[in-house]
Amino acid sequence: MFIESPIIILIYSYECHTHTPKMFCWNVGLGERKIALPSAANPEEVLDVLYQNFPKLKDGGGFEYLKAEGASKMFREIPLPPNGGFTAANLKTIAKNSRIYLRPVQRDLDMTVVSVTYKKPDFNISYSSVEDDTDLEDDITLIDPFDMSDDRGSSSSISTEAQPTTSQGASLSAVGNVSSSVTQPQQPQNETDGNSVYDRYISEYDNVVDPDDGNDSNDDILNAVIEESLLEAQVEGDDQNALDAKLQGDLIKMREKTVSNLENAIVIRRKKVIKTALNAIQNPGFSFANVPKVCFSGEEAEDLGGPRREFFRLLMQNLTDIGTFEGRMPKVYLNYSLTLLDKGVYRIAGQFISWSVLHGGQAFPYLHPGVYSMMCNVRSNDFAIADITDEEVYNNLNQIHQSTTQEDLNVVMDKIGQWAAGRGCPEIFSVTLSTKNDFILKLLKQHMFYGCKAAIDQFIDGMNSVGDLWATASQNPNSFQQLFVAGKSKPLTHHTVRKLFTIRWADENVLLKEKEEDTIYCWEQFLKKCEEGECKLKTFSDDGGATGLHHVLRFVSGADSIPPTGFDKQVDIHFFTPVSGLKNYPTASTCGLEIHLPRGVSDEASFCQIMMEAILDSPGMYKV
Repeated sequence: MFIESPIIILIYSYECHTHTPKMFCWNVGLGERKIALPSAANPEEVLDVLYQNFPKLKDGGGFEYLKAEGASKMFREIPLPPNGGFTAANLKTIAKNSRIYLRPVQRDLDMTVVSVTYKKPDFNISYSSVEDDTDLEDDITLIDPFDMSDDRGSSSSISTEAQPTTSQGASLSAVGNVSSSVTQPQQPQNETDGNSVYDRYISEYDNVVDPDDGNDSNDDILNAVIEESLLEAQVEGDDQNALDAKLQGDLIKMREKTVSNLENAIVIRRKKVIKTALNAIQNPGFSFANVPKVCFSGEEAEDLGGPRREFFRLLMQNLTDIGTFEGRMPKVYLNYSLTLLDKGVYRIAGQFISWSVLHGGQAFPYLHPGVYSMMCNVRSNDFAIADITDEEVYNNLNQIHQSTTQEDLNVVMDKIGQWAAGRGCPEIFSVTLSTKNDFILKLLKQHMFYGCKAAIDQFIDGMNSVGDLWATASQNPNSFQQLFVAGKSKPLTHHTVRKLFTIRWADENVLLKEKEEDTIYCWEQFLKKCEEGECKLKTFSDDGGATGLHHVLRFVSGADSIPPTGFDKQVDIHFFTPVSGLKNYPTASTCGLEIHLPRGVSDEASFCQIMMEAILDSPGMYKV
């Protein structure tokens, strides 16, 4: 019984990512590898193969798995499964057609050149018994098979050891990026043939995986698996990364097309954000296209970006106070008011949302999902009685829902039949137990969408008057739903927050850098505890309010979520030498997008305490 359908995973060391020459990576033993695993390989077996292919990982104090996401190719850690390790099937599901990166968690890896020996991988193995025929060793010459250019340079001479045998007797052979020492003539690439590079790669790869030993059965298995793996990469997947990239691209185009070089000075009161914002847009010369320069009343701060982000955060959080929405937060829908329609308040609400998104602020991820779909001309039945806050509508629909016999329904119709008929359901009097849910759904849609269509149209018109935001969103409803739909925005994790920061080390001073590394360790532990809700101050109450990642983001940027268009730059982490005898609090500049941390803090509890106190005492924190 031979190994069937081995799983092919593309593994890359984080220490040698795309900015490092590939051949250098190979020479130090950290080059890209295509690894074949039996589909049933357990976590221990997977770990053995990874250490066999990247022996230096053993010296990294453990490692974590990463994937590069989005157009910016930022790295995201892949959380471990509950059992604490990845099986081969887990990795294949996660990787799909992407690379998986391995990053040491405690120390950098040794980047000195290595020379090891390669033994031919043997796929002609039985699960019940293994023949010991791995004594022959072949020194081979490495090329970089992932470099598809025709002028690939000469290769370094390197080898890798034979792969280990598992307790089941199956070899977990790593498909090394190697070729035979016998130089094969390279065929010229036919640029008109879309498969020429693919075919050449398959040929080289097959020679490495299983040199010609006269056994064709294994070739058929591997060729089929490799071909399937590579063809997957040619298909543009509709995954979240593609949606995110398209979303950001659309928003950047909208901003470049709409935003002017002019500025508008705006004065805002924190406790009256909506009222003072309405006053601001009435000022002569105001335009939503101009860059707002925000000044909070009674506070001295020049708006270089921080006050603007903070203003838009407050504006979006308080937008429901404008009177145009009803529902249960964070899932709302537009109401219907002739007075608000006549004053154009629905239009202003739409303009405020586009204004915020256009100028690097937050979106409004609170719309009811069913209403959002229908606003995008997509049919939806995602409506429930529990979403209703209007007492009359809620009670009437609940009476229909709770009717268990036809007699009960007839009694209910005597009470509310005219009410339902006046809302577009004259056939309600013929309702039966089998059709009552259909009528409930119709009445829900009437109340939440059709009955307030004029308000919705004015709201959409307002959004389109500032950069055509809704016109773009309605053409791409899937990618834009994280901006507008309740429950669709991405939650912050300590990994996503950590990626926003760039550490400014004291490179020329070893002693200072050692102290900075102590602080950064405490900083990263603090972020993890914030994500887990473990950072609580006990000075104000018995249980204390938990400090979350959104508080950290607000402290350094003024926004408590990552803006749809992203930040203008990375947040810089700087260090300062603490003064003895004082409580050296971290400080932040929301305009400059930077945070200053004290060097040499090695106690996690002390660091968490000073971070929480600094955040809770920062300008604007809990002052609304």
